[in-house]
Amino acid sequence: MKDWREVNLGEICTKITDGAHHSPKSVECGLPMASVKDLTGFGINLDSCRMISDDDFHKLIKQGCMPEVGDVLIAKDGATALDTVCLVRKPVNVVLLSSVAILRPDNTQVDGKFLQLFLDASTTKAYMKAAFTTGAAIPRVILKDFKRAHVHLPPLPTQRRIASILSSYDDLIENNMHRIAILEEMARRLYEEWFVKFRFPGHEDVIFKETELGVLPEEWSHVPLGDMYKTSSGGTPSRKQPDYYEGDILWVKTKELNDGPIFDTEEKITELGLSKSSAKLFPPRSVIIAMYGATIGQLGVLLEEASTNQACCALLPSENSYGWAYAFLTMMCRRQDLIDLRAGAAQQNISQAIIKQFPVIAADSTTHEMFEEAARPLLELTFVLQRKNANLRAQRDLLLLKLVSGQIDVSEIELLDIEEVAA
Repeated sequence: MKDWREVNLGEICTKITDGAHHSPKSVECGLPMASVKDLTGFGINLDSCRMISDDDFHKLIKQGCMPEVGDVLIAKDGATALDTVCLVRKPVNVVLLSSVAILRPDNTQVDGKFLQLFLDASTTKAYMKAAFTTGAAIPRVILKDFKRAHVHLPPLPTQRRIASILSSYDDLIENNMHRIAILEEMARRLYEEWFVKFRFPGHEDVIFKETELGVLPEEWSHVPLGDMYKTSSGGTPSRKQPDYYEGDILWVKTKELNDGPIFDTEEKITELGLSKSSAKLFPPRSVIIAMYGATIGQLGVLLEEASTNQACCALLPSENSYGWAYAFLTMMCRRQDLIDLRAGAAQQNISQAIIKQFPVIAADSTTHEMFEEAARPLLELTFVLQRKNANLRAQRDLLLLKLVSGQIDVSEIELLDIEEVAA
């Protein structure tokens, strides 16, 4: 490490700026404007961006609010400040709001991918949050503080070697994410074909009837969700009792619900904590729904036996033929219908009682069995890929810390069999 040097971020960037400091009016049909919410570790999610008019868009381009290839983008304002960092790898037709900082690396001194990785390291985030984050209600980092942030910089060849090693992880993670998105879309479309458009196998020979909630096949009906699945909620062991925590029992909080599998949790509780609270053990393949707060309506599927806090409602698997895949896809595809039933001014929520009374379609048992056979493998494969990605991220983050701190000599590292690491 004798040839590594300490520099400020402002010394190795030709430009450090941010997006627009005013927010143009949204339009239904226009050009995309991204904020911090649209930033991912792999770039800007154009699908989630709001649209602004062509005139506003081109005014902001002239103000320097469009990122260029090679720029490093980092969340600057809000709850996720400094948490999301990405490299612009290809031209993108989008302008940015001021919640996103734009760092333009000086390519004679720093490799863009290395800079993204350095800023993405947990040690760098912890240092910058402690040193530069201001604002109690809305955390933010101002541009002049980005400029004076310290960077431990190796020579360019070493930077590029580090970037090459870790890019292998990022490329596989991103490829898996694309596969997951395709499989999830296939599962959602299957649900819509069968239970929205009623184009299920044999539908040509089925007689339809009018109901209060719309047309249905003659043998189908709308029933409360509680008639199809048992429901339950969890609890929180007392924080005043240390021996209730750091156990072996998975304990799910609503912020961990991301419409996917749950195979690990941030916190775990003990058998004593379970017995001394209203928390309960739920079996694998229970579908979990967030009832309160910002994550209301978010879903998860337990891959292991687990408990939850009281803000989660569990739809429990049973011996009938309805199946967990049908429950998961129903609640995902009809999420907004459920959210629209929320109540409460300060903290909007849905109760377990509302969930139990939520009207859903009950088809004949044969149709449900066929649907599970078709939909479950698609979802199961997404779960396998998401577990692989979790393993890849853990390995990548551990290696990232050691590489950007110089603990490992990159000249002695052979490129790993990343697929084997992910298994």
